[in-house]
Amino acid sequence: MTHAYDVLAPEGSIYNDNFDRQRQSEKMIKFLSLAKNVDALKGKDFFEVFATEQGKRDFIEQLTPEEFIDLLNGINGILRDRSKEEWNMDGENVQLTSFFGFGEYTPPRHRDKPALFEKTLLVAQDMNKEGRSLEDVAFLFAAAINAIHAYNDGNGRTSRFVYSALTEETSENTKKILKEVLDEYGRDELDINPGLISYDVERILINEFESKYHLNLTIDGSVNFATYFFIGEHYGNIEFNSNISEEAKEFFNHLCKSENNLAWCSMYKCLTETHRLDQFILSEEDCPVNPVIVDKINLEKFGQIATMQDIKLFFHKFMEFKKRYVETLLDVIAHPDKDAYLIEDNSDDSHDQQPDASTDRRNIVKEPILKIWKRYIKEEYERLHKK
Repeated sequence: MTHAYDVLAPEGSIYNDNFDRQRQSEKMIKFLSLAKNVDALKGKDFFEVFATEQGKRDFIEQLTPEEFIDLLNGINGILRDRSKEEWNMDGENVQLTSFFGFGEYTPPRHRDKPALFEKTLLVAQDMNKEGRSLEDVAFLFAAAINAIHAYNDGNGRTSRFVYSALTEETSENTKKILKEVLDEYGRDELDINPGLISYDVERILINEFESKYHLNLTIDGSVNFATYFFIGEHYGNIEFNSNISEEAKEFFNHLCKSENNLAWCSMYKCLTETHRLDQFILSEEDCPVNPVIVDKINLEKFGQIATMQDIKLFFHKFMEFKKRYVETLLDVIAHPDKDAYLIEDNSDDSHDQQPDASTDRRNIVKEPILKIWKRYIKEEYERLHKK
């Protein structure tokens, strides 16, 4: 019997950023009609499996991590017009200069991505058993695909396909909706964008970090550690000794400039664990003229004596934070009512104004990050479709 994958996968296709997305969305619809032999579907037709809510819930419950990853690889491969042999996680060196318009974002390291997808599936299955809405389960899948960023391209389209397949009723209208979310302007129709709450998730990580190391570095709840790096005149361009590779120098400087909060925490952990923190923290004695820079990590000094092993340790600690970032994102969706995930909604124009001394903090209403996130997505959709 001919496999649906074999019918749709072009022989020796070469990936091209400029391929016809509309043609690929139509190919995906054809795939759905032929996909009886896909392991995850257990010999059934896609439209048969996804015809009812119970069918979708049974599909999620029975899915194995291997089937889940293979399915994502296949969806992404078809959407990118790649040959079957190329259906894999090829985002090993992916780096986002802008996380959907909300600052720069470095995905988790590649070797952590399969485990994070497995974690995603387990969390989704728990949510499914608890009777959470399919919308929330689909939201989890889509957010994870975007945040993990396992592919060099097509992560957004893959996430939109998964979300729509789980939330839309299976019918001819479903095919129309899938085509809309997969075409060139599909992001305008649906965008489960983790970047909208990246600050809030990062703040959770930093609160954990502060608690572990008994620090208090946030100011009035604001998280910005850029001022805790002392870098002299070489902002974003620390000079290293000749033992550091050019690639490592470039990535180090990039992280310290673009993701300075987590970079600072990573550096602090490195220096603490190697018992060298005192060598690089500036004191009042170091800065008698300018006490403002007390307690900063002196990156200029670090660069002068750092070894390649020091840089590798820093990268390792940073990537531990990135893995924890995705795990926290999943938990924000799975357990939205946890105290740590309840925040004030500062989306209006007054969010930069600090409350005065007369403000009664007990009367401030907090909401789940998940609820605020969904509201942001709705507002962004309405803005894009405003006539």
